[in-house]
Amino acid sequence: MFALERDEREARAIERRRMLEEERRQRIFNPKARTIGVDVAALDEQVRIKEEAERAAAEREAAYAAEQERVRRQLLQLEAQAAEQRRDVLREQEAYRQRYQTYDSRKEFDLNDPDYLRKDLPARVADDDERLGPASLQKFEGEDLTGEERRKAQQEQMRRWVALQLAQKKQKQREEEEAQRLYELRQQEMTLRGLEMEEAQNRTRRAVQTAVKDYNAALAAEWAERERARKLAETREGLEEIHNNLNSDLLCENPYKAAAASQLPGRVVVTEFKGLLPEERERIRAIQAEQAEERARIEAARAEEERRWELQAEANRRAALRLEAQNQRERRAVNERVSGENAQLAAEARQRQEFINNKLYTNQPTQAYWDQWNTSTR
Repeated sequence: MFALERDEREARAIERRRMLEEERRQRIFNPKARTIGVDVAALDEQVRIKEEAERAAAEREAAYAAEQERVRRQLLQLEAQAAEQRRDVLREQEAYRQRYQTYDSRKEFDLNDPDYLRKDLPARVADDDERLGPASLQKFEGEDLTGEERRKAQQEQMRRWVALQLAQKKQKQREEEEAQRLYELRQQEMTLRGLEMEEAQNRTRRAVQTAVKDYNAALAAEWAERERARKLAETREGLEEIHNNLNSDLLCENPYKAAAASQLPGRVVVTEFKGLLPEERERIRAIQAEQAEERARIEAARAEEERRWELQAEANRRAALRLEAQNQRERRAVNERVSGENAQLAAEARQRQEFINNKLYTNQPTQAYWDQWNTSTR
């Protein structure tokens, strides 16, 4: 008897623990039941702050892109000027070659001279020329030769040629030195211009950042002023509505109406009341017209405000598109780099996995080992 009661108690205890375990499983394994409540207002405020920061960043990026474009155009202009200067130097060098480095002034010109035979020694230069033989028919009696005079004239001509070549060489050296000096001056000027442009770019960037910061502050102040004006207008409209209700002839039952005047103060004769007087209707219509005009002005101001916001949104959208294009280019570059790194990591992972599977871990777990996971809350 006692054993049967003990078994029943143990069975009930086991069933109770089983039910508690099942409830715990449903509570723990249910992601909706585990979710903790969040502060929606705080999240919305964080989203708004993030969007404002993104808009400000987009505006700064747009201003920086415009400044980069201006600097790029200036650099292109400077490169064009440098290219023109290089072309001028090349033209001057070519002109110098055409003027002072002619074909006939080369030291090996005597090997390529087309008039070599004309300049060669004649068949007879003197009476004692060893080249003359008995049958050469070059030496005749009574012939007047001027060989000595010709040699002196040739020596004088050679001295003049050497002096002329020395003068031309010195002139060429002076011109090359002058060209090198001008080139160095141009290089120094270009370096100084590059430094000045970099400093101007830094100043412009700082000015743009300051302008963006002031613009954001102005936008925040303008938004606060609009909110204050809107709340003030809503309060004024509410007070006007309350005042109109309090002074309404229909709601207050004006005792001074001619058709429904009563002897009792603050009352009208219900059986004789036929509606409002024409003057009262006109006054109500005037009030309604004023309200309609006021509403029209409010609607116009609201439409103008929406148009301005739409223009601002369009400008932000264009800036976001430009930023997105730049981000896409950067992402493509990052993806290409990451793909290469992933390929390298994959190869290393395969080698490591082969080492683990073939050398380190030879005892692989079976499916029964994994099936026991996530079956209990303990």
